Amino acid sequence: MKKAVILLSFLACMALAVPVSAMADPHCLPSDTQLIEAEAFRGCKSLAGVIAIPEGVTEIDAYAFAGCTGLTGVPLIPGSVERIGAHAFDGCAGLAGLLYLPADVIVDSTAFNGCPRLTLTRSAYRVAMVGDSAEPEDGSLGSDAWQAVSAWCSGRGLPCAWYCGDIGAPVREGYNVIVTAGFPQASDVPAAAEANPDVHYICLDAGISSPVDNVYASLYRMDQAGFMAGYTAVRMGYRTLGFMGGMETDDVAS
Repeated sequence: MKKAVILLSFLACMALAVPVSAMADPHCLPSDTQLIEAEAFRGCKSLAGVIAIPEGVTEIDAYAFAGCTGLTGVPLIPGSVERIGAHAFDGCAGLAGLLYLPADVIVDSTAFNGCPRLTLTRSAYRVAMVGDSAEPEDGSLGSDAWQAVSAWCSGRGLPCAWYCGDIGAPVREGYNVIVTAGFPQASDVPAAAEANPDVHYICLDAGISSPVDNVYASLYRMDQAGFMAGYTAVRMGYRTLGFMGGMETDDVAS
């Protein structure tokens, strides 16, 4: 027997006047709530935005939020939830992104029917790469990095996606490992990393001036590679050499 099984039907009408952000407020639901009853908020059109289920809830019963078309983004479901019932979020078409739930959470096969833009994953790591174009451009550093990242994820069954520009977008949609290539995207990483301490950031070919615990930066030393290429060319007998660089950064110019 659950410690407390709270029937929430009587709260459904009250919810019409409560913003979704308040769902995380312990004053919104009784502190010992463990069950969101079947059809408790079904069809509540005024529920809008990202919904946060309070910590302590262990079960979201059938049709609990079905037809709440104002819900958007990825629902915030705490680690206390053990079961999500049939059609619990059916028809919540505004939900979008990658929802991670541990393997031991029981999720009915119809729980997220009618949510075409929401993807459920059981993988602890969800990887996204952020570039400066709508899709990887052939021959670019970003394209080469994307091929390696996507192949690595594919071999391990991990979700992987490419994003353009906005480094915050994949985090809002449920990804927790963010990869960038080059300086343009890396400049946004320190602030994003501090704002999202549970997200891991990997910056390829970029230095980070202010180290953050959840950021790994790997800077390619092109000056060393260039020196060795020139040295080898001279040892092979070449005496007239040319040079072509990319962006005028210190390691290229030197």
